[in-house]
Amino acid sequence: MLELRDRQPTGYRRLGEEAGGEEPPPLSDDEEAHFSPATPLYQDDGDGTLPLGTRLSTTSSLRRRASILAAICAVAACIVVGAILGSSPSTAPVARNSQLMQRGVVSKLKEGKQVKLGIIGGSISAMTDNYGNHLIEWMNRNWPTSDGSQHEVINMAIPGSESGVSSICLGTFFRYDPYKDAVPPIDLLLIEFAYNDNGILPGSEGQTDLSISRTANYERIFRTALAWPIPSIVVELVSYSGDARKPPLKNAFLSSSGYSHALVAQHYSVPIVDVAQTFYSWPHTDDIKGFYIDKGIHLSQTGHIMTASLIARELIYQLSVGTNSSSSVIDLSKVHPSNSGPSWPHLAAWTANHFERPPIVPDPDAQLSPLPHPRWQLGATPLWNCLSSQIEHTKADLERAAVVNSGWEMMIDQSDGGRTRSVSRPGFTVNATDAHLAYDLGKMGASGPTALLYRRSWQTSADALVWLDQDQAASGATVRNGASCPSEPVRLHGTWSTPTTQMVLDEICSGAGGWTARADPNKPTYLHMVTVQPDDDEHRSGTYFKSYGFAASE
Repeated sequence: MLELRDRQPTGYRRLGEEAGGEEPPPLSDDEEAHFSPATPLYQDDGDGTLPLGTRLSTTSSLRRRASILAAICAVAACIVVGAILGSSPSTAPVARNSQLMQRGVVSKLKEGKQVKLGIIGGSISAMTDNYGNHLIEWMNRNWPTSDGSQHEVINMAIPGSESGVSSICLGTFFRYDPYKDAVPPIDLLLIEFAYNDNGILPGSEGQTDLSISRTANYERIFRTALAWPIPSIVVELVSYSGDARKPPLKNAFLSSSGYSHALVAQHYSVPIVDVAQTFYSWPHTDDIKGFYIDKGIHLSQTGHIMTASLIARELIYQLSVGTNSSSSVIDLSKVHPSNSGPSWPHLAAWTANHFERPPIVPDPDAQLSPLPHPRWQLGATPLWNCLSSQIEHTKADLERAAVVNSGWEMMIDQSDGGRTRSVSRPGFTVNATDAHLAYDLGKMGASGPTALLYRRSWQTSADALVWLDQDQAASGATVRNGASCPSEPVRLHGTWSTPTTQMVLDEICSGAGGWTARADPNKPTYLHMVTVQPDDDEHRSGTYFKSYGFAASE
């Protein structure tokens, strides 16, 4: 009897994004305690190196008390030093994201050059006339280019996707290979994964294997973008739990993906455009429903325009770095144009609190600051190649890669649910068990990790046995015929308890040494799926399964 490995998608939990579905529950007290900001799994030896396996002790109550006392003393010392130094310039190094924001965005706007925005996110960002379009309109009006060209947005948001997909497919999204292409195709990356990331757990620090968690995903996105190098801004939309149409509303931020995103953004000095905070501070909750087209997930045009305005405010702040009340390095008539409403580049904190120092002006000729040490996803991030029906410029290649197609059809149906999703969610679909689909990975799967993009839903669906080998036949589901990875097929469940339907990602083969040593590098590798009856009684009748493609690394 073949023993199958039964795997839930790494890190997924019962939360998500779906108009009309049940509201995701907050984390339990135990979960909240477990996933609260953790002590880093590394310490600095003083030379900038962080040896793996070195863990800061958190078990000794005496050490905790000493740490707390030291922290209190440090804060007190900072206040005293701040009072003495007043507004003298800080010697702290400028974060790489801040450097890139000034070099790649601010400088281009000031010089009248074209700026290209990239967007990754879910169905909110993929909506018609989304905040990205409104932001570009504002940029074209207030910061026109000198050659008459228009600022542009490249929107790669995928409805119903979580951040794990973007964290490994970022290069494919924007057709950029840092080893081959000299200049990134975008100047600024906007990142929005609101409610979809509620469907995956926060990650633990210090993970060496590929971790699909909302913290590890964001870390991979930030590190990839900063290495290209381009800056990022997080657009955070998670706000209330409950129905926005039925106040009172409950602030759900601390138990949501937004809290996890904020932890990672803080580590990499990435600014957060906190749309959620605007909702929290809105005086009249009866007005909140006007920002949505549903119970409080998908934005209305009013909501998109307000989001664009908040991002514009962040850009104004970035443009104001280096200015003060007596001198200016920017054209204030552009920052405060008569036709676009009130805005002002001077920070109130500069005068309201004399301990507050103005932002450091990055030296345009200085070497880029190094990336912070990784916290959640350790190790190098491989260069992935993604073929997906959700990425328009790879769809044809995906269809050609499906060399075995027994009962599957590339199609669009209504299974993905929601008016903002189904029309844009094609995939290889089957409605029967024992159906075999095999993707030809060429030589990619023999040397690096491989992952599958597929659909999970609250609707009863089939399971699939998934594996890699170098034989096109489906017999590998039951009989080992040469090298395969993993050693036994993985069982992926098409059904979950989350009241949503989403595209998820799960690693099938890590590309470990055993597999790469046995696989023939001169032969193609095949990623197989065979649909099977679900192994739980509640969903045993499920026959539907959908694959959106795969990701592989050389």
